[in-house]
Amino acid sequence: MNHESQDSSDSAKPASIWRQARAAYRADEPPAGLEATLLARFGELRAQERAAADAPVVAAKPARWGGWQRVLSLTRLHPAFAGALSFCVVMALAAPWWLQWMTATPESTTPFMLVSEPSGGQLNVAQMVRVSVAREAMLDFGIPVPPQKLQEPVRAEMLLGPRGEMLAVRFIEKPAKKRFSFD
Repeated sequence: MNHESQDSSDSAKPASIWRQARAAYRADEPPAGLEATLLARFGELRAQERAAADAPVVAAKPARWGGWQRVLSLTRLHPAFAGALSFCVVMALAAPWWLQWMTATPESTTPFMLVSEPSGGQLNVAQMVRVSVAREAMLDFGIPVPPQKLQEPVRAEMLLGPRGEMLAVRFIEKPAKKRFSFD
């Protein structure tokens, strides 16, 4: 029961504030000609709107712009066409990067081949080193090499032991880059 009386006193406060405000401003009257002035102004605005709706639409002359702005304003490109055109421009500007990515070929590698038998039966690798050697070194491991390419360099990865001795080697062949042309 206590709660109900507390709720009614809370809701009575805003109601009493509204009653006081109503009583204070009830005596104020709007100026005598206000309603007539407002109605006349609204009538003028409606008449202007009707006249604007009935008037024929005259196309505005395009502004005298130069260059691309004028071309685009005269053609009024469809958004899909404008998007396709901008995509083509971006792809043409980015051609050096995407052509390189498209023509990239993966390198081919041989498996690691043991050079010497590891002591203790375990391969204890301390580091891996990448070097460039003559293709002639591939013959020592039984990999066939054409005679005209014997002196050309080839990349190799060598696994070295803790004392710097070479444990294993593999050869990495990077294929020749393909030339991309529109011939």
